[in-house]
Amino acid sequence: GSNYIIPVIARDGIGRIYVLYDKGGRHFTRFDAEGNEDAGFETAINAVLPSTTGIEAITVDAKTNRIFVVDGAKHVYAVTETSHNTFTRSDKFQLTTLQDIETSDDITAMAAYNGELFLTVRRDRHPPVPKPNKLFACTAALSGTTLTLTEKGAAELDELRTSAVMNVPTECTGLFADASGVYCLLREQRLDGGTLYMVGALVCYSRNDNTVTYLKKHPK
Repeated sequence: GSNYIIPVIARDGIGRIYVLYDKGGRHFTRFDAEGNEDAGFETAINAVLPSTTGIEAITVDAKTNRIFVVDGAKHVYAVTETSHNTFTRSDKFQLTTLQDIETSDDITAMAAYNGELFLTVRRDRHPPVPKPNKLFACTAALSGTTLTLTEKGAAELDELRTSAVMNVPTECTGLFADASGVYCLLREQRLDGGTLYMVGALVCYSRNDNTVTYLKKHPK
């Protein structure tokens, strides 16, 4: 369906797998390290999220096990599990308050590690000033129920093709973060004459507070 999402998968620090997917509606569930579904998770987490939330992206901080959720209105929520399937939720944070994220942008992937949140956006590419798709890095601070994101850096996603005929916007379909860096799975595809052309790449960005550009792509 036109509103269906590509399944999103994240993992926490004890090996549990979180899955956001569409099947007769949108579902958010998780499995333990042995592959057993946590039957009470979906009901419990939905109970703390606003009823109007159409979840578009999720990730889990593998260092803190905090869950981050983004809805279609570009609101970010931090969800903390205080005991098994007992959750508290932060107030919403509006992503468009960050510099250079607009209401027309789509969040295509997220990752989190040790209090930092990373996300990629698909930009409005229409003229007269098409903007490149980007990766953003933010600190995610939670004080009581107040979630505050502070942008630390951003990086433009490289175009995988430069041909004027075949070039279409490159987007990130998956992110993973750990202590070493941020790993970005890139995809570029075009349907031409009934044939689907696709290329992909995996790009790693390092993070260093002593650099001017906080996100720095590793050489190929």
